[in-house]
Amino acid sequence: MIKKNKNYSMMVILVLCLLFIPSIVKSAEKGFYVDVSVSLFSNSDVDFKEAYKSSIMVPEINLGYFFTDNLYVIGGYEFYKVDGKTPEWDFTLNMDQKILSLGAGYFKEFSEKLGLSGELGLVSISYTEKLIDLELENKDSCIGFRLRTKLQYKISNLIGLYLKLGYTIAKDTIDDVENNFGGISTGVGINIFF
Repeated sequence: MIKKNKNYSMMVILVLCLLFIPSIVKSAEKGFYVDVSVSLFSNSDVDFKEAYKSSIMVPEINLGYFFTDNLYVIGGYEFYKVDGKTPEWDFTLNMDQKILSLGAGYFKEFSEKLGLSGELGLVSISYTEKLIDLELENKDSCIGFRLRTKLQYKISNLIGLYLKLGYTIAKDTIDDVENNFGGISTGVGINIFF
């Protein structure tokens, strides 16, 4: 219970920072943007890959704010549900994850159309795992870190496309067993500036 409260408090503080940074920083030139993407996520935990799929499609939506031409903050939400089987007993499993993220990034423009960005941030992962056949359920959450890079292509002043590559580090201990909720992800997305 203490860990859940600490995770919740950390995310509230981070979200408040995201909301108030734009009003504190006076040099805003680019403003807000929304990006929507889909990623192929591969968990780095061997047991997870045995029980579930090796790769999972994950939709994501982010809200970001450029407060200079290069520096920005970003907050996001992503989720997935996946079914699997226990390797030993062939029981049916179900995993449901909801991920909140908050971070900062740096964007470098190489030409009028092409740029590269790097992001570093925190993630809060809330998960529910169900063992359907035995009607057992485990709910918890953990905090982790994410490093991500995006290759961006500007279509116009309002719209851009990007390819992304990221790695998440997030672990939690369940019944004295350490579980890894992180891994590598690759995806495509669209930016809309306003």
